[in-house]
Amino acid sequence: MIASSERRAFELLSGEGGPLQYVGDRFSLSPIADADWRSELANRFARLGIPVLPAALDLLLESSGGHPYRTMLLARESAIAAISGAGEGGRRSETHIRAGLLVARRDEAWNEMT
Repeated sequence: MIASSERRAFELLSGEGGPLQYVGDRFSLSPIADADWRSELANRFARLGIPVLPAALDLLLESSGGHPYRTMLLARESAIAAISGAGEGGRRSETHIRAGLLVARRDEAWNEMT
């Protein structure tokens, strides 16, 4: 099985004439439900001792488009920003998401995913 976030690399390897042309099958996964994202992301931030407001989860999911790679990348970068102390006050968790977004958008696969 090959899983790849690098769409172009996957296409080159598994496409016609590629070295993995006849290996495995392609399939799509169902989207992750919004409620599941919200619940699990809130739990994971809480385990890190980082409170996350519902508005911050709105921002995270809106910014990532709900794409699994983008969502988890943004969550990771937001947690790093929170742990490093970015942001203050009542909108603190939204500030962490915005700080994480600045880093996540530099990932080369970010813009290739929808």
